[in-house]
Amino acid sequence: MGGIGIAIDLVAQQEILPGSLPLAYYRSFLEALSRVGYVAEQMGEIAKITFDISTENEYNASLLYSYMRNGDEKLAKWLHPKISFVQARHSHRVQTADLLAYEAWKALNHTVGPIKRERASWLALRNTNPQRFETFSYSTDWFTDLKKHLQSGEIPKQVGFNEDDYKKWLSDKRRQHNMSNLIMFIDSMRQEMKSKEFEKFSETT
Repeated sequence: MGGIGIAIDLVAQQEILPGSLPLAYYRSFLEALSRVGYVAEQMGEIAKITFDISTENEYNASLLYSYMRNGDEKLAKWLHPKISFVQARHSHRVQTADLLAYEAWKALNHTVGPIKRERASWLALRNTNPQRFETFSYSTDWFTDLKKHLQSGEIPKQVGFNEDDYKKWLSDKRRQHNMSNLIMFIDSMRQEMKSKEFEKFSETT
């Protein structure tokens, strides 16, 4: 058994990017998928993922999972085509994951909060041999860096679209700005760029 916990400082997000969409959940979601895919590849086994059920996030989680898996050849190979959802009280595995998530939260809180101390429970997990448990935290530095890259135009240049493109897409589709539509927009841009790359490849062969 092993685990990865990812904690994001919500206070830092609101201070640096006020009014932004709930980036924390989806940032953690995407990073967790990438790391699970890596572990599955190293073990040579396809990973089948079960999430704690949430009415608010289940639809978006399914969208993200599908888009991310279909957009990455390695993830398509090592992640199962379908994900499942279950209430934590019905799954010992999810309850165990919740314990690690709690340790990740406490580790972040004891770093950025007023009381700074290490927890004996986390030290016991961290000191397993070989080390099988890790936590990663994102706070002020990460959000500050993200804001800098957004304002400089570097991120829009890298991904191939900007906020105006998103607003036009919303208008054309007659949709409102929310996380589900943002996910759909980003995937539509990914597919468009993939199509352009294929056309360019076809023209040169």
